[in-house]
Amino acid sequence: MWESKYCTTFKGGHARTLLNLPSGSLDLSSIDSVWWRRPAIRFVAPPAFGLSSEESRFVTRETREYLTGLWRTSDCYWMSRPEHIERAGSKPEQLVRAARMGFETPKTVITNDADAAHAFVDDCGGRAIYKALIDSTLGLREPGDTPSNEELSQPGGSLYSTLITRETLEALIDGVRYAPCLMQEYVEKAYELRITIIRDDVFTARINSQAQERTRIDWRHLDVPMQIEETTIPDWLREKCLQFVRSYHLEFSALDFIYTPDGRYVFLENNPSGQWLWVENRVPTLKLVNSFISAMTAGPRDSHKF
Repeated sequence: MWESKYCTTFKGGHARTLLNLPSGSLDLSSIDSVWWRRPAIRFVAPPAFGLSSEESRFVTRETREYLTGLWRTSDCYWMSRPEHIERAGSKPEQLVRAARMGFETPKTVITNDADAAHAFVDDCGGRAIYKALIDSTLGLREPGDTPSNEELSQPGGSLYSTLITRETLEALIDGVRYAPCLMQEYVEKAYELRITIIRDDVFTARINSQAQERTRIDWRHLDVPMQIEETTIPDWLREKCLQFVRSYHLEFSALDFIYTPDGRYVFLENNPSGQWLWVENRVPTLKLVNSFISAMTAGPRDSHKF
């Protein structure tokens, strides 16, 4: 059985890590840039080690802590650092932050209380949206695994945002108690926006989701032909989006907005590990690939600060 060998030494405020891999040795100080996007890191002490259950848990915890520290001591350019991505991905936290920074956000409740769910839907005029807090794949994948566009388009493979009315809530109400349910008021849409930020570049795609029935509630039915085009947004919104992303110390993020029929921009969510290549595939004038390459080769803005 091959075992990885690693050694991290600390001197003069810097860490140096050497990894012995099947393909050879790697000095992590030779890495200039890292793109951190939903890695599936699930270290568990192998049964071949012959450890007791207590020893196995100890080895697993120690190794995970070492790997976490490894990322945090690296001075290279990160898009983006794991701890920043983790915080920025929290829907409750980002809703509070967005509102405090001046974005309009939908009325929202997170509850496992059937009475509270009923009251919220009533307060929204009988129409609300349900969506998952984090796992939109119904638990079919391990944390960190990224579904392909093809997988997302398969029935039952993903949990799309769902329209909830007083009538449909009655059929679902028994399930509310099993897990926290995130519901938001239904906001009328003229169209939707995917605003992708790569370092200092802002790319805005207009998604004409209301043109087809299947995409009116959730445009992520990527198997449905849909008109997506480059568009512009007001300078104030562009700057506010940059400020929002930078407040998390992110180098990348994708923000979703609704543009309402009466001309309002409504913040929906922030995706610090969102998919982005599909935007350029659908809208070739948006040069996200060039921006991504430039960011990854430009290096860090400054040295890593603890």
